[in-house]
Amino acid sequence: MKLSVVMSSYNGEQYIKEQLESIQQQEKKPDEVLIRDDGSTDQTVEIVRQFIKKHHLENWQIKVNQKNIGWRANFMEGMHEAQGDLIFLSDQDDIWLPNKLKVMEKIMLANPQINVLASNYQKFTESGLGSVGPYSAGHDLKKINLYNNYMDVKAPGCTYCVRKNFVNPISKVWDKNYPHDELAWCLALFTDSLYLYTEPLIKWRQHSTSAFARESRSLKSKAKKYDWIKSSVMFNNSVNDFLTIFPNTSSLEKKQKLIKATDHYLHLREKFYDSKNIIYGVQLLKYWNLYPRYRQYLLDWYLVFFNHK
Repeated sequence: MKLSVVMSSYNGEQYIKEQLESIQQQEKKPDEVLIRDDGSTDQTVEIVRQFIKKHHLENWQIKVNQKNIGWRANFMEGMHEAQGDLIFLSDQDDIWLPNKLKVMEKIMLANPQINVLASNYQKFTESGLGSVGPYSAGHDLKKINLYNNYMDVKAPGCTYCVRKNFVNPISKVWDKNYPHDELAWCLALFTDSLYLYTEPLIKWRQHSTSAFARESRSLKSKAKKYDWIKSSVMFNNSVNDFLTIFPNTSSLEKKQKLIKATDHYLHLREKFYDSKNIIYGVQLLKYWNLYPRYRQYLLDWYLVFFNHK
């Protein structure tokens, strides 16, 4: 199969060379590496260009956006441009294990029902290696079955392999506010084509300046959480629209029921934030199992009554 690596870069001069090296040193070489830079103001672009030149990587290329479009759109455009049968998503600051491409390609070849394959990761910081997740380490292929709080994405996009023929259906319902990886995870989940391999195939760097860390911090403010809820209403509607593209998915009635319940839950949260009416807060207990994490129910109360940012 033809393998493509798609990386989104932005002001990543501190770590990007390590990631480039880990991709170059793969036991199974990628057929193309597409690096889309989103208008870096540091030395990221020069580091990438020099790396490509030094190692004579003719099947690698870097494209610099004329204006900053954000990492969501940058990844989606890269996935469209990729020519491979399998697309591997790469952040600029992680380190891939040498067998990542080889192992995941083998699994995808043997399992044509998989549209999105994630792997375990091992967190690491400047002080050393951390925990393995999201499952216990092993060599098992797990089918991820639909769960109630489906917007709670278990694995980051930097662990994903996506079939190219799944990208076009994803793009039909994608919106600029949707993270590419969250949408891919959820749509594969609803089409029974999401799997995870429990061997850690990447070292997932944890640092305070990553996009993931910045956005996680922002959701602790009332305004940002409210925006997230409104965006999630749209996201849930898009998942529902997606099911019309795949009308033959199994247990369709069950899936539509979950989407309807999620819509009620999100609109109720929106009303709670708008009105500060405790009745809505109490009614949300009915949807306890739809919260990404249970403690976020208590966080809603805190943000509604005590946080005004």
